[in-house]
Amino acid sequence: GYLRFQYIAPQMIAAAEHVHHECWEEIIVLSGDVMLLNEGQMGPGSVVGHPQEWYHAPFASRTGAIILVHTD
Repeated sequence: GYLRFQYIAPQMIAAAEHVHHECWEEIIVLSGDVMLLNEGQMGPGSVVGHPQEWYHAPFASRTGAIILVHTD
C-alpha cells in the first residue's frame, strides 16, 4: 500500500477508467474540487473509498486540487 499527496492541475480531465485489483483505495480531498463520474462532485473534506476490484473514472477538476490517496 501507499499514502501520497497528489496534485491535480486546473482543467484536468482523465478519461481512462482503471481498477485496483488487489487493494482498497481511499481518497481525501484537501483543497480544490474533483469530479468523479461514479461518486459526483467533491470539495475540501470529501472522502471516498473504492473497494478492491472497483472500476472508477473518469475524473476532472475545474480549479485544480490536492488529494490524499491511501491504499492498503
